[in-house]
Amino acid sequence: MNLLPICLPCLARNVIDLSNRATDDLELRKTIIKEGMLALANCDYNKTPAENLSKIVDVVARYTNNADLFKE
Repeated sequence: MNLLPICLPCLARNVIDLSNRATDDLELRKTIIKEGMLALANCDYNKTPAENLSKIVDVVARYTNNADLFKE
């Protein structure tokens, strides 16, 4: 299923959730959210929501130097 406009709020929520998971630093969270939302604004509607989410995960990983946000 390709990305639909109705998917955008969920992806935006993921930007916030991932930033919270990645760091306790409020300023870094703000930066991640800003960059994540820009990635979301430039999403590819010919790709799936998961494929677009990977761009957001890449943003978080880049700012936190954490390639695996879900590793315990």
